[in-house]
Amino acid sequence: MNKQLEKLNSLSESYKPKVEFLCNECCWYGCKDRKECYKSVSKQNLGIDCMDHVCKAPFSKEGYRFSRVMENPAFISLEDILNIYVPMGYSNFKIEGRDLGSALLLEFILYYMVKPKYQIHVREAMYLDAMLDLF
Repeated sequence: MNKQLEKLNSLSESYKPKVEFLCNECCWYGCKDRKECYKSVSKQNLGIDCMDHVCKAPFSKEGYRFSRVMENPAFISLEDILNIYVPMGYSNFKIEGRDLGSALLLEFILYYMVKPKYQIHVREAMYLDAMLDLF
């Protein structure tokens, strides 16, 4: 429902604090296996032995690409957050990808939490810190 603004705008103010948006969802927009995928991931996170879900989405063999996710119709950009969702009364935004690796997480953090003019400075400081294992 990320982009169903009419429905989102019609929610009462008491519900808005309960809504959480997944901004950079990696799932293919037309995915029919989302429930099975999330079920598998949830079980694995709980330490339950189960089969990995095999994604059948187009481009799944390439892995997570933030540039591709940004083209997803459900993608919520920083500008969307500031100009659309916050003025509508929403304040809970989730960034996906905690298990995707440090370099991708850094890019998500830079995109969503660092002003563009400071991103290169943060990126350089992180890459030049020999204590970090980004790759």
